[in-house]
Amino acid sequence: MEIIELSHNQCFICRDSCNTLYKICDCNDSTICDECYELESTQQMTQCGICRKKYVFDVERNYWDILKILFKHTTKYGVILCIELFCPIFLYIQADYSELNNVFLIYTFFCITIGNILIWYLTERLIHNEESAKSFMLIYTPLKCIYIMLIFIIIQYINDIHKLKLYAYYILLFIYTMPMLFFSCVIFGRKGIKYKKYIDDITISKKINVKAILNNSHSEV
Repeated sequence: MEIIELSHNQCFICRDSCNTLYKICDCNDSTICDECYELESTQQMTQCGICRKKYVFDVERNYWDILKILFKHTTKYGVILCIELFCPIFLYIQADYSELNNVFLIYTFFCITIGNILIWYLTERLIHNEESAKSFMLIYTPLKCIYIMLIFIIIQYINDIHKLKLYAYYILLFIYTMPMLFFSCVIFGRKGIKYKKYIDDITISKKINVKAILNNSHSEV
């Protein structure tokens, strides 16, 4: 980094004169004080505010923060995935072998993998706001895990029933399949309404109803 002695200059943002200024572009007046330089809004700029030349950025990655983020997300989603997988697999191992039970296992893996992704995607499309969708999922996911564990415990203590079938009805159908169908129907309904409006705009012409036509009659003298 080159250090240049300046006789007199000022920050082009706050217009204050400081002992130390940073030059961030090739043009003469592109000097900025350290306080304005550290502002987040300043770092979001891509072009010089004076000559409009694009800035050159020094990019650094904090690998420690990456590890913390990965550990946090891996732990959170790993616990959720373990809860979702443990209960049906445990019931499947306990049950006698049959083709229907294999179908249950395939349906389970579909719901937990594809189903969760589709529910998240459809939630974002339905709410139209990523932050609101995240807030919804922060409430929905813990409640879902609690419900799964509660139903699993109840099933374990009920005898003379087909446990896999009961789990499929109260968990796989209620927690995964029904939300997917509901969200999909709402989104398709909205698309249908928009498509109808699109057709109406092209095919329907609307004019104010004329109650009567009046002609001015001029008599010749």
